[in-house]
Parts: sequence; C-alpha cells; structure tokens
Amino acid sequence: MAAEHQIHQKDTISEQKEEVEPATFAWDLGAPDTPFWSDFKFTTGRNFVACFTQDELQRMPQLSCTLENLSSHADRAQFLDHQLRQKQAALERLHAPAPLSQADYPSFQSLAVARVSALEEMQDWLGMESTLIELRDAVPGKPNLSAINMLGRLWESQGKYAEAETSLRQVLAAFEARADVLGPCAPPTMGSRRGLICAVWRQGRVEEAEALVGRARELIEQMGETKFRKYQAEEREMLEETVRALREDRPAVDGH
Repeated sequence: MAAEHQIHQKDTISEQKEEVEPATFAWDLGAPDTPFWSDFKFTTGRNFVACFTQDELQRMPQLSCTLENLSSHADRAQFLDHQLRQKQAALERLHAPAPLSQADYPSFQSLAVARVSALEEMQDWLGMESTLIELRDAVPGKPNLSAINMLGRLWESQGKYAEAETSLRQVLAAFEARADVLGPCAPPTMGSRRGLICAVWRQGRVEEAEALVGRARELIEQMGETKFRKYQAEEREMLEETVRALREDRPAVDGH
C-alpha cells in the first residue's frame, strides 16, 4: 500500500495541530508477515485468514514454516484450497440438509472468495470462473456484486472483453451508488473502473476508453478530500500503469 498520509486539523481552542490517523478498511487487513505468504498476492492471504479462527490457524503448522522448509508455490496454493474445501465441507455437514448458501451465507461467501484467490494462485481459470458463477447466483434475484466484479476482471484478463464490459458496468454503477460504504473513489470501485477501461480499450473503442481514463483521473484528484485519501498515490500509479500497458499493447498488472 502507499504510505499513509497524516491529516492535520486545527484545534478550535488551542489552535494546535493534531494528527488524525487514516481510516482503516476491511481490505487493509492481511495475512501474517511470514515466509509462507511471501510470494502470494496480498488478497490471497487476507481472504484465507478471514475464513478461520485463530485457533484453527494455529493448528496449521504449514503457515509458520521457515524459508528452509518452504514448499513450492503450487503446493502451498493447493494446501490453501484443500483447507478451504475442508472447512466448507464441515460447515455443510453442520447445516445439512440446508445448503450452506442459505444457512450461513457470510461463511459461504468468504470461503468462495478465498477459494477464488487460491485458484488464481494455481492458475486454475476454469475453477475460478465456476466458483464465481456459483457465488454470483447463490441467492436468486440478488446477484453477488463481488462475484460479478471478479468475473468481469477475470474475463477481461482472458480476452472476453464484451462479457467483461457488461459485468464491470453493472458493478461499477452499484459500487458508485453505495456512497455510505464505497462510492466513486473507493479502491474497489477504482479497480472496477480500471478493468472497464481495459475492456473498452481492447474492443477498439479507444476514444471512449480515454474518456473513462479522464474521469478516473478526476476522481483520483478528489480522493484527497475523502476518507480514501491514503490510497491516492497508489491509485494514481496503478491507473497510469494501466494506460501505459494499453498503449504498449501489453497486459496490465493491477493491485486490486
């Protein structure tokens, strides 16, 4: 993450300046800084840890391995997927005969998102897609926005640009409308916007994509006046890297 900015406001009595800590958000929380997680994406560790209690994590000695006995990246990713599938199976037995998506939707969602992260580390694109579609459609009439967002980003990376555009436009509108939690300047919203820029650009509609880039730059400048100010420099850097990658006709590397 970009360095946190200190925000100063004037004390109305003493006129002394005091430091105000930047806000912390759910997506800031990550996995422990240990060798096991060293070559995984930040989100992989965050999503996995969120599915387990501290007692459950402590019963996984593999997570505390040293550099000397560190297994391969692929083996560790498979270990994460195995643990997540075991946890889901245990919860399904606990709540049977009701589907887990009905009996304990928060756990169902957390496990699905964590599995998607593990499957991405394994480069199992079909597994990612099927897991996300299951999550998207788990509640009839109420599609999961996070799943739609991740599907859009996955499809964009696979060259399914029309499908990606449809999904990302849907989720971008929803994220922007949730001003109390997200809104136009939130990092998840900005990530969806970058995905949409890529999907539109790679369909040959460069002028339209450039307009979306201009809007994204405006929003990044506005971030300095929002609760998301600490992400401003990082979001600016990721947007400009995305634009450079598009102009050079190469894949964009994105942090969200």
